[in-house]
Amino acid sequence: MTGTSIKIGHIGIYSGPVGAFGQSLSWAGRATLQSINDSGGVNGRKLDVLVRDDGWDGTKGMNAARDLVERQKVFALCCIESVSTSDPVTPYADQMKVPHVGGDGWGDIQYKGAWSFPLGVPSASEARVLAKYQVQKLGVKTAAVMYLNNSTGQSFRDAYRKTLEDLGARVVVDQPATFDDPGTTTLIARARTANVDTIAVYADPGIFARMIREAAGQSYRPPKGFSGSTMFYFNVTPSLAGPWAEGAISMNHWTPHDQDTPGLRRYREIVTRYYPNIDHTAWTQTGYSGASLLGDTLKRLGLNVTRQRLKDTLDQTTDYDLGLGSRISFRPGQHHANSTLHVVQLQREGDDMKWKTVGYDERDATYDSQR
Repeated sequence: MTGTSIKIGHIGIYSGPVGAFGQSLSWAGRATLQSINDSGGVNGRKLDVLVRDDGWDGTKGMNAARDLVERQKVFALCCIESVSTSDPVTPYADQMKVPHVGGDGWGDIQYKGAWSFPLGVPSASEARVLAKYQVQKLGVKTAAVMYLNNSTGQSFRDAYRKTLEDLGARVVVDQPATFDDPGTTTLIARARTANVDTIAVYADPGIFARMIREAAGQSYRPPKGFSGSTMFYFNVTPSLAGPWAEGAISMNHWTPHDQDTPGLRRYREIVTRYYPNIDHTAWTQTGYSGASLLGDTLKRLGLNVTRQRLKDTLDQTTDYDLGLGSRISFRPGQHHANSTLHVVQLQREGDDMKWKTVGYDERDATYDSQR
């Protein structure tokens, strides 16, 4: 912190197994921070943004965080849309008393940090809303679930299984996956043998597309279609997966991108001004929202800007609304600020397929009650 600048640390996904998709998640936050600077900064101070790459690897991400906090002396960390880094950064932020604002919110641990203010939705919430929609709207009775074999993937699997069981349905095929061995061929064979109603997937667009192409090669599609987390809600997914993915269900943490609202128009205007080729997803909106929240909160502090004052002010934030379908509120000890999910479906539009809102918006209060 100087009289003319505030140093901000940002860690993005620019390489590694999801680097091709992850860079857009970083661009949205960076665009918003740059927009704040181009509009005059924060009460006379410009944001000096230092960017690092974690390659979707927690060890690399933590090394970057330590460098930013301990060597570069950043004032705060902002809009890290990489669960691999946001999860371990959460206890570190508490240890160092450094604000960690606008993280992806996918991992449960991010809601246990006093200095972390995530804006996404937990993977378990995604699983609960998906399972509820499938049982109540589609009549699903049996399902196969494939998940990346990490903590957030396991959280998705467990919540999906429990919600189905609570609603009288069940998971009959359970398949872990890694980037080195996705196991999609085995999954299709097991799901087909079990005659499941749907296949639910917690995986990146590449693994999801590979599974769809293998299913198409076998002319197999479960009766209630393919489904899964927001992880494959990317514009690139339809072209990667092909026409066999038609009808697939995913979600967004904010107003879906096929809508036309003042809030979405403002979001698009800002992020595409700096990154016109950005792939809009749930996390580009989360990055935009996190950077906006940081900038707006810093402005509220006036010239007396300290980490503690930023934390305390964020803890009193109520109904922060950018017009993106979710209002954000924090209080001390309760940082689960966003719990609304919007279900979308891949539908044919001429010769293309696009994500379309299906008119099902659901708030998951389960996580709040477990706190």
